[in-house]
Amino acid sequence: MARLRFIVPLLPALTLSLGLVRPAVAADIDASDLDDDQADEESAPSAVAEPSDASASVSPVTTSPVDQWDPNDLQFELGVRARMLVVPKFLINAFQVEGGQDVVVGGIGAEGGIAKGNFEGLLGIWYAGYNAGPMPFKGPTDPPQAWELIKSNLGMLYLTADLMLRGEITRGWHWYFGGGAGIGILTGTLQRNEALWVTSPDGQTTLVPCSGPIPFPTQGWDQCPDPMNEDNRYDLAYGLSSPYWPVYPWLTMQTGVRYQPTQHLITRLDLGIGSSGFWFGLAVDYGL
Repeated sequence: MARLRFIVPLLPALTLSLGLVRPAVAADIDASDLDDDQADEESAPSAVAEPSDASASVSPVTTSPVDQWDPNDLQFELGVRARMLVVPKFLINAFQVEGGQDVVVGGIGAEGGIAKGNFEGLLGIWYAGYNAGPMPFKGPTDPPQAWELIKSNLGMLYLTADLMLRGEITRGWHWYFGGGAGIGILTGTLQRNEALWVTSPDGQTTLVPCSGPIPFPTQGWDQCPDPMNEDNRYDLAYGLSSPYWPVYPWLTMQTGVRYQPTQHLITRLDLGIGSSGFWFGLAVDYGL
């Protein structure tokens, strides 16, 4: 108890000293913890990192609509075609006739087809008008007085197929080479008329159609003979039409350039030679 009496007066001092010591210890601990945390934060990498040069130089990859299709993939085509046919005089003479003239023919129609890789096939239905004349014609073995004038108001409905091999020049551009075959169905009228050579006062000789037969022995009778013979025609004079073969073949070889700037737009420029002469073509198709 005596010892306690000595300790009791010291309790306030001990309490005060403990109170002063403990906060100091706590403050030291808090200060040291803060210093450690601050050091850790300084040494640790930032949560939001600045973009590096490597990441900043890489741009996001985007795909444009143009890059989403391949011109060599399977594709169906549907569109229109226009063709200009040139029938030269020498080709007409190749059918064992004399006379004639160069004939330029225009045609237009529809086409559809399929393309994949290096192959392209097309089906077409198109119409060409063979309007020409009157043109002088005569058989090579016929006498000089056998000349006729022929006027054509014919039209041809073509049903054709084209098969082509193609090679890529650059993206969207192809050249191609191939051939075509089909049939042409003739429509319209073909008028033949016996013709008479007439000399004008100035000495010019002109071939004119006979208005009818000239009876013997009048001058020119042998050039405007009796129409009772089926070979003697007066279609222009009488408004008639001569018979003709209703169906003719279409055979051709062709080449050209194909351009497809987008998935749905296809254009073609053609050049060909065949049974109907030379021809040039232009086509515009929609790619499906």
